[in-house]
Parts: sequence; C-alpha cells; structure tokens
Amino acid sequence: MSELGPIAVSVTWGAGGSTRERSLDLAEIAQTEYGIDTLLHLTCTNMEQGLVDGALRKAKELGIENILALRGDPPRGEEYWIPTDPRFTHAIDLVKYIKSSPEFSSSFCVGVAAYSDGHDTDVDEDTELNCLKAKVDAGAEFIITQLFLRWITVPVIPGIMPLQSYASFLRLTKLCGTKVPPELHLQLEPLRHDDQKMKDFGVTLAADMIKRLIDDGDVKGVHFCTLNLERSVRKVLENLDWAGGSPRTSNKLIIDSADTNARESAPNDLTIRPADANQTATDKLATKPLPEIQAQGKGEINNASTWDEFPNGRFASEMVWEFRSVDETQYLANKERQLNDKGNLKRTEAISRWGSPKSVTDLTELFLSHLHSVITSTPFSPSPLSPESLLILSHLERLTRRGWWTVFSQPAVDGVDSADEVFGWGPANGYVFQKGFVEFFAEKEDVDRLEEKIRSKGDGWVDFFAANEKVGRVDG
Repeated sequence: MSELGPIAVSVTWGAGGSTRERSLDLAEIAQTEYGIDTLLHLTCTNMEQGLVDGALRKAKELGIENILALRGDPPRGEEYWIPTDPRFTHAIDLVKYIKSSPEFSSSFCVGVAAYSDGHDTDVDEDTELNCLKAKVDAGAEFIITQLFLRWITVPVIPGIMPLQSYASFLRLTKLCGTKVPPELHLQLEPLRHDDQKMKDFGVTLAADMIKRLIDDGDVKGVHFCTLNLERSVRKVLENLDWAGGSPRTSNKLIIDSADTNARESAPNDLTIRPADANQTATDKLATKPLPEIQAQGKGEINNASTWDEFPNGRFASEMVWEFRSVDETQYLANKERQLNDKGNLKRTEAISRWGSPKSVTDLTELFLSHLHSVITSTPFSPSPLSPESLLILSHLERLTRRGWWTVFSQPAVDGVDSADEVFGWGPANGYVFQKGFVEFFAEKEDVDRLEEKIRSKGDGWVDFFAANEKVGRVDG
C-alpha cells in the first residue's frame, strides 16, 4: 500500500487491546520503515486506564501523532458490549481523556467516527448529530464517516469500501446500517455468484463515487476501508490516476565515451554511459528479491497479496472481514435487539425459539427439529440447514439420534461445476473442491472411542479435533 502514496494508513485496534502488540508493531513499521503517517485506532471496549495510557505512551514514543477515538466492537466471542471502566464507556470519554491530559493533549491529533446512515443503535438523527457535535466540542479535530453508498467546522473524511463479494456486501451494510439504493441491489443481483465481477463492479462504483465527491469541491480526500484486501483499492486509485509510483523511464542511448561533448547531440535524459548502465542494472538486481527467497518465511512478498482474494467461508482468514458469515452476522444483529440488560438472550425469546428442554431427549429433539427445518436456528447454529447438507442428512440424523448433536457440516465435493446451483460459486467454467466434515457434541467416552478408531483405521485419511473447556483439546 505504501507504493500508492497514501496520506496515512489506519491501523485497527482489537477489542480490549487484544491486538495491542500487533497493532503497535504494524504502526511502527508503517511509521518508521515506510515513512507513512499512521492513524492508530484506539477503542475503550474493555480498556482500563492503564491500557489506554500504555498504548498512548507507546504511540507517542513511536512518533505516531494521529488517534481515531472509538468505542469499539464487542470482544471476540461476545455478542454484546461491556464497559470495563466507567470512565471509558463512549468514544467521547477517550477524546476528553486525551485532550485533558498534560502528557498527551499536545501530542495527538484526535479524530472520531460519524455514521452517515445512522448508528445501529436505536437513536434518532438529532441525537446522533448532538453526540457527534459533543465529540467535536470535546476536542476532536477531524471526522471519518462509516462507509456509505448514496455534512460542523472540522474536516469530514468520507469512508469508501470497495465491494468485494455479495456476502460481505450484505454483511457489512447490515452491520453498519448502511442504506443501499434499490437500483444498486438490482445491479448486484446478477453478479452475486461471481466474486470477480463483484470486485470489478466495486472498483468502478468506488471510483465513480470518489469522482463525484471530489468534483463537488467539499471533499479533499477519502478514507478507504480495505478489509485487509489491497488489490481493489489499488485498482480504484489507478482508475482515478491517484496511484502514483515511480515515473516511467524511457530506453536510453548508451554512449561509449566519458566525454560530455559526445552527449550534446542527444537529450541528457535519453543518454547513459556504460559505467552508469552497469551500476543501474546492479542496483536493480540487488534490490529485487529472488523467487525462491520470496516463497519462504514471514516476509514473503511474492503473491501474498492475492492469497485472500477469493476464499470464502468459516475457515478463511480471520484477519479479513470479508470472509465472515453473513448469516451469522444477521443472527447476532437480530439477537442483540433481544438481549436483556446483562447481555443474555431474553428468556421469553429463547423459549419461543427453542422451547424448554429438560432432558437429553428434549435436546436431541431440538437438534433434529433444526435438521428437519422445523426451526431455523439453534443456540449453536445461527442459520437454517444449508441445501448442500441435505446430501448427508441421513448421516446427520443418525449422529444426532445417538446424542452427538451436530452443529456444522458439509459434504465432500470433487470437481463440481462452479455454476452448480448448490455448490457453485465464483467465475463460470470453474471447479469446486471441498473436504467433508462434521462438527458435533459428544461425551468424553465417545470421543475416546472415536480417537482410537480413527488412529487404528483412519489410514491418514481422517483428521479430528476435540475440545473441552475444562480439559483442553486433542487432535490427530
């Protein structure tokens, strides 16, 4: 991304400081090794005063001067937000803390977030604007908007997110409460199963939006939400002629003479002496990584930027938001509206969905009801049974009746056409391959027997992973 000449790069911050070391390391690399100004996100989710001070001191030490003060997402594995320290319950608390601290007030330019289409909490527009104004009054010096698809006395920087896939489009617009024009839905519908066409459309849409924003004259720059995928952003910048990069050099005439008079007949920028040519070639070769070296270690730069371009599903990179399940997100978004003050699903809502199981038999019937599409979810499976699982339904039923309640599964697929209605995805004329798996609950005695069976008769074709909250995990 540094090659594209950004004004700054954002480095996100995990809930409760869960990515503290990684975020600060990345910010340090961007700031010191690549000379790019860094906008460090800082959240107050599960952040105590010591953690906030430590992060700010480290950022100051690294020369980071820009902080984006946020409340933050719920911690991973939680569906609701818990304020740990009553002093840090909203982004405005972080702004006030930084701007009132003699140690930090003059060291950081503090920005805040705005929601162009409204926050997902149920508050009216006037309340949201008052909250935004309060953050500015507390010392915020710029505003970055949430992504939008359709303006105070501080700069407002629009958030632009190039579309990556149909699933991530649904997920993120739902998560952010983004209003989507009906005509955009119509344009995307024919592309929903072809990730490449979605990416191409996303690049064109983002570039057109930026052109309109810039042409209006009120916007001087934009903030790209990359989702840790840089290729689409690069293409957008190329479409806008913002990509920068080194100037293209022309072929030069090699003059076999050190005499400067011999160069007078040709433009200076088109001539070069043999010694200069040799030195230029040596420098280029010395700075070009060898392919066999590129493919090894943590610092590979060969084609690593493309590794996360297309994989989809639960087992793709957790670093890339695009790959998180839209069904799971919608389930959790709906669930949050039905939580009690402690963040648990309201009893009445849980009973209306799943009844009141009182025995192992009742639980077995609950999971069977999900397999038979009588109910659309369980406490462990947020979405209905997928069409592909119908191919292995009889096996899932047998496991469930045995008390091995299934949670997730998929059948093995070997070279199915990418246009297949059930298994197909991606560009036309492709092939889909996937391994079969099943995820289920089981008693420890059953796990021990399965492990013994797999090790003695699996012949290396069957892998397993078992986990217990108290004991730990075992795999093979």
